[in-house]
Amino acid sequence: MKSGGTMTFVQLLSEVQAIEIPVIQRDYAQGRRSVAEVREQFLAAIIDTLSTTPEELLKPLDLDFIYGSLNGGSGDKFWPLDGQQRLTTLYLLHWYLACQDGEFGAFQDLVLADGEPRFTYETRRSSAEFFKALASHDVNLNELFLPPAKPSALSESIKDRQWFFLSWNLDPTIQAALSMLDAIDARFRGEMGLYCRITDTTTPYITFQFLNLEEFGLSDDLYIKMNARGKPLTPFENFKAKFEQFVGQVCQDDTMQLHGMTMSLKDYLGRKIDTDWSDLFWHFCGADTNQFDDQAMQFFRSMIVVFFPLGKSKEDRSEVVETIRSIRDSNFKPSFYQYQKRECFDRDFVIKLLLFMDTICSKEENFTVFLEDAAYYDEEATFRLALEELDTRGKNPKGLTYERAIQFFAWCIYLIRYPDNISSARLFDWMRVIHNLSENTRVERPREFTDALYSVMDLIEPADSIISYLANPEEDQKIVFFYSPQVREERIKAQLIERSPEWRGAIFRAEQHGYFKGQIEFLFDFSGVLGYFVDAEQCDWDDQQDQDFLESFTSYLDISEAVFNRSGLRKFSNNLFERALLTKGDYLLYGRSNHSFLDNDDRDTSWKRLLRGSDRVNDDKKISEKRKLVGTLLSTLDLNDVEGSLSRTIEEAGDTSDWRMPFIWQPELIAYCEKRYIRKISDDSIYLMKRIQMNGAHLELWTHSLYLDYFTNKRDVFPFRGAYKFESYGYDEEPGIRLVGMLYQDVQVHLEIIYRSGKYQITLDESSLMTELDGFMGAQADYFDRPVISLEKNAFRDSFPALLARLCELASNEPEDQ
Repeated sequence: MKSGGTMTFVQLLSEVQAIEIPVIQRDYAQGRRSVAEVREQFLAAIIDTLSTTPEELLKPLDLDFIYGSLNGGSGDKFWPLDGQQRLTTLYLLHWYLACQDGEFGAFQDLVLADGEPRFTYETRRSSAEFFKALASHDVNLNELFLPPAKPSALSESIKDRQWFFLSWNLDPTIQAALSMLDAIDARFRGEMGLYCRITDTTTPYITFQFLNLEEFGLSDDLYIKMNARGKPLTPFENFKAKFEQFVGQVCQDDTMQLHGMTMSLKDYLGRKIDTDWSDLFWHFCGADTNQFDDQAMQFFRSMIVVFFPLGKSKEDRSEVVETIRSIRDSNFKPSFYQYQKRECFDRDFVIKLLLFMDTICSKEENFTVFLEDAAYYDEEATFRLALEELDTRGKNPKGLTYERAIQFFAWCIYLIRYPDNISSARLFDWMRVIHNLSENTRVERPREFTDALYSVMDLIEPADSIISYLANPEEDQKIVFFYSPQVREERIKAQLIERSPEWRGAIFRAEQHGYFKGQIEFLFDFSGVLGYFVDAEQCDWDDQQDQDFLESFTSYLDISEAVFNRSGLRKFSNNLFERALLTKGDYLLYGRSNHSFLDNDDRDTSWKRLLRGSDRVNDDKKISEKRKLVGTLLSTLDLNDVEGSLSRTIEEAGDTSDWRMPFIWQPELIAYCEKRYIRKISDDSIYLMKRIQMNGAHLELWTHSLYLDYFTNKRDVFPFRGAYKFESYGYDEEPGIRLVGMLYQDVQVHLEIIYRSGKYQITLDESSLMTELDGFMGAQADYFDRPVISLEKNAFRDSFPALLARLCELASNEPEDQ
């Protein structure tokens, strides 16, 4: 039997007595769950070919080389060295199509000789018995199609046959074969008339290249050695081979120059991947070979997110959203098949990818850095993120987050748009604007991310002069998607940057603050710049005004840097800043059904959110008015003594019954709120929240303030032996104060104080004592529910010392009894 011929499965069986998988081979693996993608690709290619009519068939599906040796040289048995998996799958497919088309007799004529199988496994006895049984028994597939059909109906039917032994469930080859049959069933169910096509030797549909190793004098010893050292291609090597093959198909007329040689685009790509691109990946992964492959795969994943939208119009937005969603999913497993299934590759993708990679690998260094200043965009650090496995779950995501991916996208398309004229200064301006827009626009979903990419694409034409573009907008100029106040802010900054280098320096200094991250509209607001721009739509003031505005802006920036660090508000003792700010007004923001004193990180109730102002240019001004309170406070602070000036602001606060006053005067109130929340139902109904919800521990504002004023010192409790605050959990019981241990007519009496509906309510568990207090200081007892004395808030605080004095007169115990 000679080598080099193109054969079908039927033709191979006609040349040999049997195909025997030798004992040294591994188990059948193409049906395993772990290789589902390989299986699906293989079956998809086969059904695409078999579904073609003979007249339309241009060429058969070629399965590449299958080689091995003929046992004993007599031509009786073929031992495959390479091709075991493909031959087994072809055998199973022939069996299935024969059952479906009613050609099982013809199939048996092909695979049985004197009752013995002509395709068998010698790896395990059970495997051999299974394939013999399969050749001897068909299955009525029509029974499987009756509803409700299951994905595993075929394998379950086979397992139910009398000839199937339970012990076969332990054989990995048999289990893989059953899984493959289910996959074949899912693909080929109801596709009639295909058995005659797969067995046609005149117009062959599926072929392979047969190679007999014995013709080359290769011994069985070499067979064993080759099989023992055989190492499967890595995922990236598989991807690379298929991608190069794809490029050869879609770019067959394209050529490139390399070292003075003209070559096909496919060969050029292959050379580049093996040289410049590999050097680039090694630069980022060091000597870790496994990391090299992982990074190479992640690189293509990141590149697809960049280049796939470039080839799609806005009318294709839904398709782009779905593709990006699936590719950026943390569970996505990159492979050529997955990308091809989503139609991510075309000629335009290949051309842009090569242009981009030739640009960043254009110098002697492994990775070309174009920016002299990395304050807004660190090229090398971001590219490293593009090579990381993407996992956006949790608080510590890996890879390119949406914000970083937008910036990476903008950097990539700039290099593609201006490959021959890359100016560090102009690229800096471009990346600075994109950084500010992306960092300060909420992008949380694939649809928003896609909209951001399209908006960046709209800006790429003026990208090389982005400052001038923003400073001098044409009438119809519109930047969509990105946070509109941030767009307005970028226009203001562009005009000021063009106005003078002093403004440029001050703006860059403010933007690069670690907490502000490019969003500094609050400084324009406090210094008056924003108000002028809103009225005039220009920064066209005279030189004296310019000096005044710049000095005011710089002054607010100085004090802001003293108050905020890169993490947020600096830690001032006893919440001095919050309490001083309350003297200027109610700055609290609403979130999670509560009002917050603000923290540094929360999206909706942070200092960053307050400084951000209103959500839209023409939105409700409530948050912007709260932001102005910060400006009012900052304007009073001494840069050389911030804490001292905060303390003086609190000391000079006027006394009022406003709900803010307890918080201003008593730092313990804010300190109790571990999550920085209060539940503010009204000015007279405020709860201090230890956590977030009312089913967690909470106190009531006015009773806890009273407790801090009167009961933190035990000597102030007489005639009671002790006082303590009690928290509430839920809505059924009001929190308050409980005084215990007073003796009245030799009976222990306890007093409880709560605050409800604008009044302090006092309850004594001794009704006769309650009658003694009825009418005292204007208090009125209410006996409908339980004996309660109610006093207005201010009246209660004024009369409470007298109330304690009256109780002392009525008490049986003496002070020395305590």
